[in-house]
Amino acid sequence: MLSGCDYNRELDEQTLVCSLCFSGGDMFEVSVEVLTENSKEQKLTTKIITATGKTPKKAVSALKNRLSKRLMFDHCAAIVLSPELKAEKQKEILLFCVKNPTINLGTPVIYCRDINALLSLSAETAAVGYDIMLTLKNLSLLKKSRLYEVALDLKDIETFKNDNGVLKRVVSKK
Repeated sequence: MLSGCDYNRELDEQTLVCSLCFSGGDMFEVSVEVLTENSKEQKLTTKIITATGKTPKKAVSALKNRLSKRLMFDHCAAIVLSPELKAEKQKEILLFCVKNPTINLGTPVIYCRDINALLSLSAETAAVGYDIMLTLKNLSLLKKSRLYEVALDLKDIETFKNDNGVLKRVVSKK
């Protein structure tokens, strides 16, 4: 019963994404930190895969050409953005993440100037992305950094609030 598969997606046919990172200038550069199994040592290790594209969606699609398994974003622990990205590009990335049904809206979003240095750190847990999430939690910053909080001002995203048991739509102030 607890096979770990969902909607005809078997775990052994997927690559678990721990961190989803964006940077770049004219093109979007995306790097993912993925968990892989080292069959010789029979343990999990992390691997960094990078690709570029004209849009966030095309950059992520380009990642698929570098992996034998499908990317699984369901347990992505951190979305990392370069602060050098223009505001429009950041919004485009956040909108892509919000509209992707496999990216959890509770995933924390952080900014980092040197994504390569961040991903090259030695993780205390299984991956750097999980360390980021735990650090935010320990500093009581996790709730404020969630994707749904960061992306509230984006267009085409319906927002609701619970008003004494009644779900009410929140109208954007823009």
